[in-house]
Amino acid sequence: MYKNIGAYFINDGQIMSSEKFYALKGDKVVYEVMRVINGHILFLEDHVERLKHSLGKVALQADAESIKEQLLRLVWINEQLDRNIKLDVVQGHYQLYFIKSFYPNRKFYEDGVATTAVQLERNNPTIKQLDMDYKHHVESIKGDSFFEVLLINQYNKVIEGSSSNLIFFKKNTLYSAPLDEILTGITFKNVMKISETLGLEVKYKSVDMTQLDQMDGCFLTGTSLGVLPIQSIDHHVCDSAKQPVVLKLMQAYNALSESVNNT
Repeated sequence: MYKNIGAYFINDGQIMSSEKFYALKGDKVVYEVMRVINGHILFLEDHVERLKHSLGKVALQADAESIKEQLLRLVWINEQLDRNIKLDVVQGHYQLYFIKSFYPNRKFYEDGVATTAVQLERNNPTIKQLDMDYKHHVESIKGDSFFEVLLINQYNKVIEGSSSNLIFFKKNTLYSAPLDEILTGITFKNVMKISETLGLEVKYKSVDMTQLDQMDGCFLTGTSLGVLPIQSIDHHVCDSAKQPVVLKLMQAYNALSESVNNT
């Protein structure tokens, strides 16, 4: 279970000290994870819009605009702690708190990461809904060998990462699973916008496991990851980190993140 690492957290608009922290529980928990860099919440408006979408999908009530104000308040009272914030919403209640955060170091970006692909699909894939059984299952598959688990659907298509988006590429064309089959990540959304400005073509078409050799490479996107190249999928070596497409997208996304945090 996630734990609060800040000096304070916010429960239903009330500031509370860390020793009083407790996890919200319920049959339906909608959540968001946001990154704070230099005291700014990265792509805050995008997260709020996705929160509204998720709440509507599972019929939960919450004032997303009020929560946005409390998120800014949380950053301020924790002296602009540069970590990830987690937002949990259950029926009639919400909680905001800083969580332990892992950010890949330079070597991960220079070499790429090892992944494994398994037959596994998420329930309600288009919304950000907490499922601890799923989370524990994924962690058991990762072990110490793999950075991420890639999900294969019943048609043998590689859809997404267990907690990230997955994009394949061949020459100047990017391939993603159709949007109605995945959680549209905030980083993913902005990377796709960047791709258009770079003149890259985007196809929302899933890649079959038998087509891996036909791709030039692939990468993950996520709140803590940015654009992270994949080095291997099980025994299939991708060596994506040195590909020009990945390098351009990494540079452009990092520049966008920096510009957002300076506004």
